Amino acid sequence: MPGAVYLGDVTDRKMGSTLEFTCRQPYTVVGRSSGGDQKIKCASDATWDLGDLRCEGPVCVDPGYPYDGQVDLESVEEGAIAKFSCKRAGYVPFPSDTLQCTLGASCVLSEDVGIVSGFVPDGAFSDNSDSTNLGYEPHHARMGSSGWCGAKEDFIFLSVDLQR
Repeated sequence: MPGAVYLGDVTDRKMGSTLEFTCRQPYTVVGRSSGGDQKIKCASDATWDLGDLRCEGPVCVDPGYPYDGQVDLESVEEGAIAKFSCKRAGYVPFPSDTLQCTLGASCVLSEDVGIVSGFVPDGAFSDNSDSTNLGYEPHHARMGSSGWCGAKEDFIFLSVDLQR
């Protein structure tokens, strides 16, 4: 469970043993165990009785759906992995088919630039690569309202001159 911290002897898995359920920062504890507190107990069926205890906190922005593609995503919580695929034959996600939700990751590409809508000319886009892959030229870039950070070593940084 994202953010969960269990205090006590975590190696003691005998029926009736207990652990204190807490959450690391920036998560907070929500709910109660079946005993009405934050103590979880090892039940007779060899599972931990959490009741409705959980950690709640920040999540990543939904990465959205790529044009002519799809995304397999079960959660937007820390550690979640978005797996992308292309619907068109012969196309593959580039530079990677996965992105992982990492809290606190610096991603200058997701900063709000204060523009709700408007036209951005093709010439305003430029990239940081020495050689651009066919089909990924900067003038093909489009801006959207969502996205996750790519792996720094794989990601081609794109800059946009908004003339502001």
